[in-house]
Amino acid sequence: MQKKRYLSELSYHLRGLPKAEREEVLNQYKETFSQDEALGIDPVDTIIKLGSAKRQAEIELEKHSQQTEEHDTYHTTPLNIPALILLIIVNLIFVAPAVFALAIVSLTFWAISIGFMATPFLTIWQTTLFQMPEIFILLLLFGIGTLLFVSNYYAVRGLFWLGQHYFNWMNQWVKG
Repeated sequence: MQKKRYLSELSYHLRGLPKAEREEVLNQYKETFSQDEALGIDPVDTIIKLGSAKRQAEIELEKHSQQTEEHDTYHTTPLNIPALILLIIVNLIFVAPAVFALAIVSLTFWAISIGFMATPFLTIWQTTLFQMPEIFILLLLFGIGTLLFVSNYYAVRGLFWLGQHYFNWMNQWVKG
């Protein structure tokens, strides 16, 4: 009973491992119990010798993480250098000026929309100095400003999406 409980607790703490590796580790511990039983050692003594199941699971998980890190360090994809140079030139000549122009236009639209939305508040704030203009014009400017603000928000989100896909495409193209 103690042996089954120990192995089930060990299995629970090893749930982060892939199933095949978890089964391999559990088989090693089952073999340890079998060897000790063949020598006449009680399973409780084997459990005491091994230590807590949680600690053993931490040790096994650490071994697994070290093995995967060693495996991952040797897996590199060579870069396509001519494609990388071509992309740098194309990006500097065509893409960078377009992105800069879009950023300037976007900032301009943000400023205009905020200005239009602030116009009614600024006018009401300065009513003591100037005569109050027609409220229709103020509401029209506020509506145009709000419309520009919302449309610019979605335009910027679309441009970020486009940029993200463009960078992913470049990365795939260079890595091959």
